[in-house]
Amino acid sequence: MSLDDGGNVNTGLRIYTYGSKTEKGVGATFCVLTDVNITHRWTTRLSLRNTVFQAEILALLKAVEYADALPTLQRTILIDNQASIKSAANPKSHN
Repeated sequence: MSLDDGGNVNTGLRIYTYGSKTEKGVGATFCVLTDVNITHRWTTRLSLRNTVFQAEILALLKAVEYADALPTLQRTILIDNQASIKSAANPKSHN
């Protein structure tokens, strides 16, 4: 499994994560694309007390759990948040 912050990956199985916070709410999501088809989606709403960073980390956690259960050996998780990648890669992180 690879964690990537972007690039030109546009074929095979890809999982895109996203966390967001607006005045209307906080949410986390990921979607799975196999070539050009969306094959799975996961979305949740969080409390307004949660931060966008927490939403990003939750989306990453759920995407990793989903990817770990797949029989496919080649899977890529694409994340648009560098802090999430660094936090996930740090075994001493409390996030």
